[in-house]
Amino acid sequence: MRIRVLNRFWNLRFAPNLAHRADYDPPDERGKEIRVSSTLKGEEKLEVIVHELVHAAGWHIDEKFAERFAGDAARVLWRLGYRESS
Repeated sequence: MRIRVLNRFWNLRFAPNLAHRADYDPPDERGKEIRVSSTLKGEEKLEVIVHELVHAAGWHIDEKFAERFAGDAARVLWRLGYRESS
């Protein structure tokens, strides 16, 4: 899926067999991708997607900040009822 974050385009792809829950290409790379493990479900999947969007918005953003913000945002969105649709 092609997404836009702060006017930069990324391919968001759900991939099996990642070494981590997600990874991503540098923001200046052509055809850059954000890859999220296809094994993630529920609130954890939402958290990881938000986390990677934080990195896409600001490559320089501290990892600890991205972790804390993504966890908080996912928890709020989950409590509001946001769920993946098929």
